[in-house]
Amino acid sequence: FSSLISDPSLKSGKVTRFDVVLMDLQMPVMDGLQSCTEIQKIPAEQRPYVVAVTADVVAGIREICAAAGMVDYISKPVKKAELVKVLREMTTRLTQLNGVDAPTTKFAKN
Repeated sequence: FSSLISDPSLKSGKVTRFDVVLMDLQMPVMDGLQSCTEIQKIPAEQRPYVVAVTADVVAGIREICAAAGMVDYISKPVKKAELVKVLREMTTRLTQLNGVDAPTTKFAKN
């Protein structure tokens, strides 16, 4: 994913647009927080919702993710019910925005 972020075609909108990205925080080359910070440079109407996925239990990790622009958080190991809940929330957000799908940084309630 980090190679996609640095690709100029992504910023120009010439690649497939994603509505939601499940972003692991621990990745080689560019971690999930850095990747999400780069995603925030994409125009709001083209920017996907980014959901953090991590086994990290550091105090304040949700707030750190939100500060990077992530809109929700899923802990590992991922539980099916939690994933479905988050995807439903993202679907609701997308349909409520009537085509203006700029993400916010409010996490879904557990």
